[in-house]
Amino acid sequence: MRHSLVATLFAAAALTACGPTVSYQRAPDIRIEPGSGWAWSPPDNDGLTREQGANLPPDSTARLISATIERALVAKGFPRTSPESARFIVHYHVGRRQVSD
Repeated sequence: MRHSLVATLFAAAALTACGPTVSYQRAPDIRIEPGSGWAWSPPDNDGLTREQGANLPPDSTARLISATIERALVAKGFPRTSPESARFIVHYHVGRRQVSD
C-alpha cells in the first residue's frame, strides 16, 4: 500500500531565505519506516500551463527544488526506488504570485 507524502517540507530549508509559504499533507496515523523507498509521482495536469497564462517558475528552479528534495530524502536514509516498490510517493507543486502593496 502506498501512502502519499508531499515532500515540499524538505525543500523549505533551501528556500527559506526567499520567504516562501510551505505546506505539506501527510496522514498523521501513517508511519513511514526508516529506510522506506520513495519515488516521484507521475506528472499530473493540475494547474494552468504557460500557454494558459500561468506564471510558472523557470525549469531551472524546478530542477533545483527536485534535486533538493531528493538529496534531503536520501540523506535521511530514504532511498529512491521504482514507483512499483515505493513505500511513499513524492509530489510537489510550485506556485508564484505577485503582490503589490
